[in-house]
Amino acid sequence: MKGTVTGLDVPKRMLRNLQDSNISGDDAEFLDRMISVLNALQLEARALTAYSKSRKPEDAAQLRKRTPTSPAETGRTDGTGRPSTA
Repeated sequence: MKGTVTGLDVPKRMLRNLQDSNISGDDAEFLDRMISVLNALQLEARALTAYSKSRKPEDAAQLRKRTPTSPAETGRTDGTGRPSTA
């Protein structure tokens, strides 16, 4: 997971650099959402790393807090694990 945590820094930095260029508001909003997704992945990877090392119940609780479970959290509403086509 450490590779995942650190590996996401480069794409986030590239997206931020792209935001600094002359882009439309819709594009900037999209980039904000992409960066938010990468941040969420990093948080989940950090929580998984902590739990896999310690196996402590409190670290498991942190992992559960970081892992999206509802359709609203995952952005998937059709129940298949794929993005909704609606």
